Amino acid sequence: MVSGLSAQEIQAIVEKSLDNKLRRIIRKLSVKENTGSNVKDIAGGIGYIFVLVGIGTYFNYRRKKA
Repeated sequence: MVSGLSAQEIQAIVEKSLDNKLRRIIRKLSVKENTGSNVKDIAGGIGYIFVLVGIGTYFNYRRKKA
């Protein structure tokens, strides 16, 4: 006991501080997790599908032409 605090008191202080900081992080993560899909994600997914179909059509056309 150099600082006048016992090990239990130091542990309680550290745990309280960690709980406060972790609570904020968990709250931010839960808000981000609950946002779900937005219009940008849906449009990006549809665009990705169109690109794949276009590439497939291109190679299919090249194979038939040759």
